[in-house]
Amino acid sequence: MQAAESPRSRSPSDNAKRHDEGRCSECTLLSRKLRLCITCAVKAGVLKHNDDKKDFVLNVENNDIEVAFQRAKKNAICRDCALDGVQHEGHKTMQLKRLEMLNNAF
Repeated sequence: MQAAESPRSRSPSDNAKRHDEGRCSECTLLSRKLRLCITCAVKAGVLKHNDDKKDFVLNVENNDIEVAFQRAKKNAICRDCALDGVQHEGHKTMQLKRLEMLNNAF
């Protein structure tokens, strides 16, 4: 029988996986690759366009990138809701993992 793994013994890549996984904010199913609807996230103030990076990045306030990322994760959706959700028809999405890399968050 293996001993339980402590959070400190996880590698940085394991922590990245945890940020990319979670419950869809719409259907509440678990997803391994959560996405963010760019259109809806900009309207909600979660994302903003960065002209230097020529892409969308987290809207970070008070230099607290963790809080900004958690706000994004609360709005994240699964693949099915992104593709089949009527409210996201014609909207662009991005994986949380990509957002994480763009912000050099973790």
